[in-house]
Amino acid sequence: MPQAQRVLLVDDSGRDSLLPLALTRPIAHFRLGVDTLLDKWTRAFAGLHAAEESPVNPLPALSRSATSVPSILPHVPGHALPEWRQTPQPDDLFVLSRLLPDASLAAALQQLQPGQVLVQDGQWLGARAGVALEADALPRIADFAETVAYAEPVSVLRHLWELVEWNPACIAVDVQALTAGRQSQPLDASVTVLGAHTVFLEPGAVVVASVLDAREGPLYFGAASEVMPGCLLRGPFALGEHAVLKMGAKIYGGTSIGPGCRAGGEISQSLLMANSNKGHDGFLGHSVLGEWCNLGADTNTSNLKNDYGTVKLYNAASGQYENTGRQFCGLFMGDHSKAGINTMFNTGTVVGVCANIFGGGFPPKFLPSFSWGGAEDLSTYRPEKALETARRVMARRQQALSAEQEKTLNRIFEQTRRERFWDNP
Repeated sequence: MPQAQRVLLVDDSGRDSLLPLALTRPIAHFRLGVDTLLDKWTRAFAGLHAAEESPVNPLPALSRSATSVPSILPHVPGHALPEWRQTPQPDDLFVLSRLLPDASLAAALQQLQPGQVLVQDGQWLGARAGVALEADALPRIADFAETVAYAEPVSVLRHLWELVEWNPACIAVDVQALTAGRQSQPLDASVTVLGAHTVFLEPGAVVVASVLDAREGPLYFGAASEVMPGCLLRGPFALGEHAVLKMGAKIYGGTSIGPGCRAGGEISQSLLMANSNKGHDGFLGHSVLGEWCNLGADTNTSNLKNDYGTVKLYNAASGQYENTGRQFCGLFMGDHSKAGINTMFNTGTVVGVCANIFGGGFPPKFLPSFSWGGAEDLSTYRPEKALETARRVMARRQQALSAEQEKTLNRIFEQTRRERFWDNP
């Protein structure tokens, strides 16, 4: 039986618990470790293809008829992100987008035949229908003729805070995969390295007069990235292409600074997806910033309660604050949101898309999309003003806000209207 020519990474209803980060992107475009889930799935399936072509094939008996790596596409059924809704085809392989990929899982998925669904503990992991499903239909276990049990451990993304928790291990796995058989660019003589884990510089990366602590994990520096003098970095750590660490930055392990970001001050086990700024002094811990965010000078996040108890975090799926069971939990901020100087974010704060937060005191622990203000007062950040700001911010990176992106942000404004309680007396 021919292998699938397309893999659709399918967002199911579990994406609602990953808002606001999922408001603007499919789960496949979430950055975790060095790169995105889509990048990781591409590597996993490419690795299967490479193994098939190898004279010694260590994988289970896979079909030998494949001649190319399948196309891998995000698929968001429904109306949440219509620009990412695909038209399914009969031979598509459906894969749950919230899965963290690995070679064993990719092999099991690739072996599925039409009419089979891969299942673990009542959760479908992947399926081949053999017929074209409706664009808004989600695979259901009961709809398939044969259930295939998968016994190996899997990681399914269910909570925002798991992005923080999984990031250190994902950095280490990604660095190993991305650097295997390759030679790092040479380190400048002014750099001090501690420990034996990998330190890898892609072409054009510049690191000078800094301390790289590789005792607990690898450090990876993307193409054309820059580490200014005086930085203290502990692995596992990843700096994306064209990203910059400002002078004297103190970065603890488990941190990923995505492409085009500017970072400084003190950061601990946090993730900046892309083109966001935390460029000044102030603390960011156990937090995730989306794209095009900016934290003003001396903005601080609490990642530990004064009583050292577990942190509650707002869940958009339930509309309730839910106990994470975690002692450390900081800020989760959607795309295009900003914080003014000296902003203080409480432990376990969620900020939506296109919010502009400023003023004294601690703002609420949930700030809906298109919020304007902070602890003293909240009003609505009108879409036309928010889009005007987005255009100016993106122009600083020589990028433009596309018509499709404008449509998405305007749609989010309408989708989140109910959350802005001040507009709903």
